[in-house]
Amino acid sequence: MPSVPVIRNSGRKPLTLFCKTVMNVQSLLPGGVPVRTIPLLELLDEFLKFHRLEHRTEDRIRTAIQRAVEFKPDADTENFGTREAYGLQNHLTSRYSGSYINRLFSCLRRVFNWGVLLGFVSAAKAHELTIIPSIRRGDRRCRENPPRTNVPEKHVETAISHCHRPVIADMLELGSIHGLRPGEFCGLCPADIDFEHDGVNWLALPKKHKTASKGFARPIVLCKRSQEILKKYMPDDPSQCFFLNSRGNPFTPDTFGKAVKKVIDKHELPKFTPYQLRHNAATKAEKEYGREYAQELLGHAKPEMTDNYIHNPKIDKIQKMATDRNRKLDHSADKAEIDPKVMQFFMFLSSLQRLSERSGE
Repeated sequence: MPSVPVIRNSGRKPLTLFCKTVMNVQSLLPGGVPVRTIPLLELLDEFLKFHRLEHRTEDRIRTAIQRAVEFKPDADTENFGTREAYGLQNHLTSRYSGSYINRLFSCLRRVFNWGVLLGFVSAAKAHELTIIPSIRRGDRRCRENPPRTNVPEKHVETAISHCHRPVIADMLELGSIHGLRPGEFCGLCPADIDFEHDGVNWLALPKKHKTASKGFARPIVLCKRSQEILKKYMPDDPSQCFFLNSRGNPFTPDTFGKAVKKVIDKHELPKFTPYQLRHNAATKAEKEYGREYAQELLGHAKPEMTDNYIHNPKIDKIQKMATDRNRKLDHSADKAEIDPKVMQFFMFLSSLQRLSERSGE
């Protein structure tokens, strides 16, 4: 590998520049650290070989890289920097909401940071992506989705009654009972369930869930109604998922969400997403049992995360203050109606009337 003449800088250690040609692209880096320049799609393939991700996370990472390639078809790990990333962000504002664009850029940074470890991306290029500011609420470039909240129970019951496929209705009901993520009940199989947990309930410990990579468990206690639902779809193979689509393949969160959306659009029902059922379960659990129970139900490690799913208005103390003020006003009004001095005056008049009546007799 040919080296460039030494450059001396104020008596410091000489800096040697190396030049390497890969795929007709030259990567010129200081410090004698050659970096292989590859297209972004090839970087994505290498990244997915090393990582076992949840389906939703993998799909989002694929979307982030694909949108970058669509914006810059010749994008590789050397020519995709700050200017290209900022142009991509502006390009996506006409298509997605600000929160979703921020998630896509988080995926881009994750892939580029991993590429630095294996020499596919220079540390300088990975740092350039961190300079792009996230989109905040109020940014006029893109739309803002309303905050996700719970959905009225009557809307869920109406949607269940209009499902012509029983499996869709049963999956909606199961998600409503336990506040499950769509990926959790889509990937549930008999091998994950302890059928003799306490003699009454079943205990499910799915191996694949959102926080599995962080070492967290996701216990799900299945009540009798949930057991009735799962028994209808019990497979012969314990490793086979309970819920299968019309083609015999396991449901994914995307295919299940599309099936629910199809039912809602066909019958012109109030719109909601299956993930909102998780908010319903959290709100109901917090109201009946407290926040700790809601946290355990959702499988959150921190209570602050559970607060995002609870939508009971915290107005108990304010309502008590208002009640106390009303009571004081009512009490003062009662006093005005039965003022003691006024009562004494009327009693005096009544006594004078009685005396006059006696004297007349």
